[in-house]
Amino acid sequence: MNNPIPVRSKLFSILNQSPKSVLCLGFVEPHYTNHESKCFTHPPGDLSEPFELLTQPQETHNRIPPKRKRIRVSHHKNKRRKLTDNDRVSNVLRDVIRSVELKFKNQRKCKRLWRRLLTKLYERARKEVQFRKLVRSRCLKYMSERKKEAKRKARELQRKNRHPLQNRKYDTAKHLELHFIKLTLEPFNVPFDEEARKVKQSIFGENYKTTCVWTGRQLKKGMSLDHMFPVRNAYGNSRDHKTGWKNGGLRGGDSEWNWLWVDKHLNSGFKVFDHSKTHGWKKNVGWQVLTSQEEAQCTPKQLDFYIKVKEWREYCHQRGAKYCWKFNVAMNEELESFYNEIYVNMVDQTLAMASKHRDAILKNTAKLEYHCNKNNLSI
Repeated sequence: MNNPIPVRSKLFSILNQSPKSVLCLGFVEPHYTNHESKCFTHPPGDLSEPFELLTQPQETHNRIPPKRKRIRVSHHKNKRRKLTDNDRVSNVLRDVIRSVELKFKNQRKCKRLWRRLLTKLYERARKEVQFRKLVRSRCLKYMSERKKEAKRKARELQRKNRHPLQNRKYDTAKHLELHFIKLTLEPFNVPFDEEARKVKQSIFGENYKTTCVWTGRQLKKGMSLDHMFPVRNAYGNSRDHKTGWKNGGLRGGDSEWNWLWVDKHLNSGFKVFDHSKTHGWKKNVGWQVLTSQEEAQCTPKQLDFYIKVKEWREYCHQRGAKYCWKFNVAMNEELESFYNEIYVNMVDQTLAMASKHRDAILKNTAKLEYHCNKNNLSI
């Protein structure tokens, strides 16, 4: 114990050993890190302490590292730090920056307000334009409806005041044209021979003159002769030109090239295929051609009839036969003026004769004298 040199040498020999042996002897204190991992360092103190003191047992596994002490710096209240030039410059710069930020903040706020105001003005202008368009469209619609109503009333008034003969003008024109076609044009058409009759029988049936072309029933009575290509209906008028009206309007022929037989109750509209509600189209196959899409939209009965008509007209084209006629423009204009003059003169002459003989007619008495037994009369 009195000789410290061997103790010091002994201590150095122990320190050169493993950390566990040093820990067991109590020479090293465990210090913990943030990861709670153990690391061993040399113990603080003098290595010249007695060996017995160093080799005393110490409990190191339950030791808690000491808390780190905070270093408090005391500032005197009455003591003020003197401002340097750098401090003054920094204060000025800080004030400038704050004023600039405030200015830009106010500018942004002003921009937002202007943007909101412009948006409101734009929305108001847009609504005003929409309102004007709506009012204008409604006014135009109202005016157009008023014009249509006025025209309709004028037509009704004209129809009421029109002479009854004028209602038959186009019907009379049809029969005049039919008579003209039969006498002056059909003699120059291709004659309907036996070959044409056989082809027609193969398409429409052997007894096509006694069989309804639409229903397929054979009728001894009640059959009507129908012009497949209409004589007057396809020609057109001032409102609907159809095939051309005065400039190239077509009229149906009056021969077996254009004749079909049908039940008289169906003669009015069996050729009109009306698909306006389902597919948006309506056509008269007597003088109008269907597209492939429209053919697919027809009923089987309509399609069968249309195919027969196409086959027959293709044969007419091969033979050079005409089932319709095209008048020149001069002929059409002369016919139109002729009809108008005839009906106007007819109405005027009728009115003139009526006014001339009216008094004499009123004086005449017209009645039937019945012979009856006076005893049977009851008063």
